[in-house]
Amino acid sequence: MRLEQDDKILFLGGLNTGAGRKYDDFSDMGRGFAMITAAALDARHPDLSLRFANAAQLGDNSQIMMESMNERCIEQKPNVVIIFAGHQDAILAEQHHEQATLKEYSRFNRNLRQLIQEIQNTVTRRIILLEPFLLDVNSQTRALRIDMNQKIQILREIARDCQCEYVALDGIINELAIRYGNQAYIAEDGMTYHPATHHIIAQRLLEHFE
Repeated sequence: MRLEQDDKILFLGGLNTGAGRKYDDFSDMGRGFAMITAAALDARHPDLSLRFANAAQLGDNSQIMMESMNERCIEQKPNVVIIFAGHQDAILAEQHHEQATLKEYSRFNRNLRQLIQEIQNTVTRRIILLEPFLLDVNSQTRALRIDMNQKIQILREIARDCQCEYVALDGIINELAIRYGNQAYIAEDGMTYHPATHHIIAQRLLEHFE
């Protein structure tokens, strides 16, 4: 993806995208991969006067992203939108005993398509989808695997249909975790990323801006 003068890049997602950001300040990039990506792009392209915003919040799933898109996305007038969705949807589906059901897959697909189509119709067609991933950490993450696999497939189909860029993460992070151990990349809860994981995500994102 080619960046242009004065581009504003906005991040949408949940816990690990927000990574400690102050929710009342969209310019606060948090302390995770969004911050690392923004700093690296700024350093690479000081002549472009790039701007960055982070609208991610703890607990945000595709439904919340879709319902809050006017305030957190459309009104921010971004030129590039990066969406990291799927983790919270999988957790909530498991809690409501709806994981791996057609109802859940339909809801996830509908929410993401509506969100992306509205963004493309109103502010920008430049959207990057980040692939969610799971590591085999505990019984909860193992229970989410089938549901997550289907959500990944849905995201790939959306990326093709809506002409979004797609950043694959599940395979590469699992490959590294098998080699070096889960503890290098994720906390015991199976959801909170360690700094190394944020750097991997940022590195994969940066490859799409070269």
